[in-house]
Amino acid sequence: MKITKILLFSGMLASLGMLTSCSNDDLVNRQNGGDKGVAVTFHVSDVQTEAQNNASSGGAVTRAAFAERLAIQSLTPEDLTSQKLSVVGASDACLIETTVAGIRPVRTTDKAQTRANITTTATLGNFSSIGYRGTASGNLEAMPWFYNEETDSDGNLSTYIQWSWGKPYGKFYAVAPQVTTGYGKIALSPADHSGTPYVDFEVEPDVKNQKDLMTACSGEVHYAVWGTAPVTNLTFRHALTAVRFKVGQNLSWNKTISKVEIIGAMSKGRYTLPTDAAGTDAGWDDLGDPQTFTLDNISVSTAEAVNNIIMGKDNDNYVFYMIPQPLDGVSVKIHFADGSTPITANLSGKWKPGTMKTYALTEDDSNWNYVLNVVRSNSDKLKYDQTDAGTYTIQSYRNDNSVSPLVQQPVEWKVVSYQESKDGGLTWEAETTVKPAWLTLGKTEGVGNYTTGESGSATVTKEITDKLAEYNKVLHDATPKGSAGNYYDLSKYNFKGESTAMNTANSYLISAPGYYKIPLVYGNAVTNGTSNEHAYKTTVTGTGSSVLQNFKDHAGNNITSPYINVQNSTNAATKAEIVWTDQSGIVDGLSVTNAGANSYLNFHVPADKIKNGNAVIAVKNASGTIMWSWHLWFDHKEVLETVK
Repeated sequence: MKITKILLFSGMLASLGMLTSCSNDDLVNRQNGGDKGVAVTFHVSDVQTEAQNNASSGGAVTRAAFAERLAIQSLTPEDLTSQKLSVVGASDACLIETTVAGIRPVRTTDKAQTRANITTTATLGNFSSIGYRGTASGNLEAMPWFYNEETDSDGNLSTYIQWSWGKPYGKFYAVAPQVTTGYGKIALSPADHSGTPYVDFEVEPDVKNQKDLMTACSGEVHYAVWGTAPVTNLTFRHALTAVRFKVGQNLSWNKTISKVEIIGAMSKGRYTLPTDAAGTDAGWDDLGDPQTFTLDNISVSTAEAVNNIIMGKDNDNYVFYMIPQPLDGVSVKIHFADGSTPITANLSGKWKPGTMKTYALTEDDSNWNYVLNVVRSNSDKLKYDQTDAGTYTIQSYRNDNSVSPLVQQPVEWKVVSYQESKDGGLTWEAETTVKPAWLTLGKTEGVGNYTTGESGSATVTKEITDKLAEYNKVLHDATPKGSAGNYYDLSKYNFKGESTAMNTANSYLISAPGYYKIPLVYGNAVTNGTSNEHAYKTTVTGTGSSVLQNFKDHAGNNITSPYINVQNSTNAATKAEIVWTDQSGIVDGLSVTNAGANSYLNFHVPADKIKNGNAVIAVKNASGTIMWSWHLWFDHKEVLETVK
């Protein structure tokens, strides 16, 4: 018993030791503020990219769907305003203001893409994050769990921070770019701030030094499965308005822009971060300190390409990053290198966060003459089996004859619609944006050229329908008539294939392959099974008339019997041949059955040879003289139906 107790105690002690080891490890992790291996990380994205991805699904977009996509970015269709602004300094000039959703729209008509420091998920870099946590939903501690923590663009904190099962609810905020002590224009709310964090922001007066500002809120996140970190999304939103200027498409001046200024816009403000992932309650307040913001040291010719964005040195397309605000009292001024009077314009409306405003300098009226020349290398119509349509050259430009020297500018062009004609150009089908499948164009858009032009090659697909082949296939596929031992008597069936009394003819319709026979009768000398003498002689007489009273046979004798081998009983037809045919091989196997009134010409029509065509076949006597011939017409049986 004593030994048993010792063994039992030893076993219990070992088990207790293992339990104690596990509990100690877990206890150490919890004392360090988190669960082992359950790190706080973020899934990083930006709302602008998400909205654009939704828009790229294609198809027609309804107003409701468009509004829904804008709502993702906390915008409405009414926020995308366009207006014409009067200017001072030029009587015939104006500014055309347009607004688009997003700081860098994917779809833009501007050839020069902006190169300013626009922030997207791909270019986010490190950012600042703040975390709160609590024991229950909606009961997060006022003091941050962590504050202004450096976080990389993949969502990893520079400091390893773990979730805690004891405080499983969290909420996270983010600000990009990262807030550092070395840059005084962006400041986070204090670490002991209770409530939603905010950013105090100041706009740099020099455009080249301005920063984009993006923020995000995760909404409440629940650590619900012990040992598995919850998915924590940080979807960034642009907090500023992007402003840019461009040479409008209707401007025909020959000047050089040297400087652009925004005057009287507020330079400072406080941006309160959103309270949830949908961007709720975010906004600007405490706006103040109006300043002038300048894009200087530029040289942009107004005579350059249409829609040219006003650029800085080295062709950098700088963008003004401005605090969203009402525009009462805000103006812009555009300076020229020749020292002529600057153009000024008072702005109106509002700048909205997450949008891009473009102000195009243009004219109410101009002297531009637009030219679009399209020349094909081969102006002849294509042959039906031709696929190479040659090359085409597009000259697209505009000129202004009112200035000296003559100003010429290339103008971008694009194929936007197509029309087809199926009757050689007499009529045209409805215009469509869908390119015909049979047409390939090597070039469908270009930057414009007023000298040599821009060239592309065109090819077409041979879309040939062989109607004759389709027509002949009906004959080929028809059920064969007769057989080698049982010829089909063409005189005893009508064209519908219905059995009748014998009716002979000079021409027979054949609409199927098979084995056929024709009675040796002079033309239609047998009708409804009885002799028809009117086919070869007449009783018509009359003074002053020249009437052939009897048709003659091959020997010049009057025909007295409908039946060839009765008429010529002593020198009957015993052989048959093809006199002529326009389709090789359509008839073969010709022979004659010599039996007086029951004599027949027999022949075969092969299925692989039958087609729309003709043949003339004849019977001969022993000396080889043709005694009579018949026309065979190979066609659909419907050809003998009544035609209206």
